[in-house]
Amino acid sequence: MIFKIILIGVGCVLLLLCFAFLHVSLCFSNKHTAKAKGFLYNNDYQKNVYVGMPAHLYKHWVKCSYKYVVDGKEYQISSENAGKPDQVLQSVTVIYQKKRPKYAYIKNMTIPIQPFISFAFFVLGTAFLVCGILYKL
Repeated sequence: MIFKIILIGVGCVLLLLCFAFLHVSLCFSNKHTAKAKGFLYNNDYQKNVYVGMPAHLYKHWVKCSYKYVVDGKEYQISSENAGKPDQVLQSVTVIYQKKRPKYAYIKNMTIPIQPFISFAFFVLGTAFLVCGILYKL
């Protein structure tokens, strides 16, 4: 009986997290976002890097960090791409949420990760909830 309660409890918590990330995801619509200019402040160049699953070898890999300012407060966003340091953009367009500027992505370079996290929590939460409901029927 206690195992059933734990499964249902974990499922409910995961579904609550799913809805929290879904809310953040929905705030990336055009009416809730604004643009800012991000400027390169750090880049890390590496040679012969394995990335992904299955691992793929990239001869040149660059990790870039950009800073952008909203209402006088400075924020940071990062990006990783195949390429050489001379191919790194010095400035980018950052799309951020008006109410929460720390939630942002770089236009044409990155995407918001919150929708994927929301979907993962939904799948896991539903699985735990169903297992909890069906446990020892």
